[in-house]
Amino acid sequence: MIKATRWVRTAGVATALVAGGGFALAGPATPALAFFSGGLFLDVVPQSPATLVAGGAAVDTPVEVTCNAIGNVYLHVNVTEKVGKKIASGDKYTEVTCTGAHQRFLIRVTASSSTAFAKGKALVSADVFGCNNILCGSESGSATVTVKK
Repeated sequence: MIKATRWVRTAGVATALVAGGGFALAGPATPALAFFSGGLFLDVVPQSPATLVAGGAAVDTPVEVTCNAIGNVYLHVNVTEKVGKKIASGDKYTEVTCTGAHQRFLIRVTASSSTAFAKGKALVSADVFGCNNILCGSESGSATVTVKK
């Protein structure tokens, strides 16, 4: 009787592991990192490529935002690029509207340093902040993106 109980227990654990693995594989894919709490979901991912504007005075930077916040939702984008021996950088704060779906915003970031942006690679960091009826939260994302003409 002890052997049968041990076998049933072992079979039950094995079944639970197989079922859990199946649910993990069959479940929907979600971002690796995102803010989710109290029904509020926020995610932000800088995209490539960014495009030079006015000879490098600014760069149009695509950013994907997924959120279900209500009311005022704020997006901050920062671009930093090594140009020769100098650093070009700038940032932009803007307000966006959440739809609950993936949305792509094109954010124009003006160079705030004395160095213009150029073709090459840049680090883009983005933050999104929003609230629902219960709480507020923020999420950050960054990526190395290609800057093109």
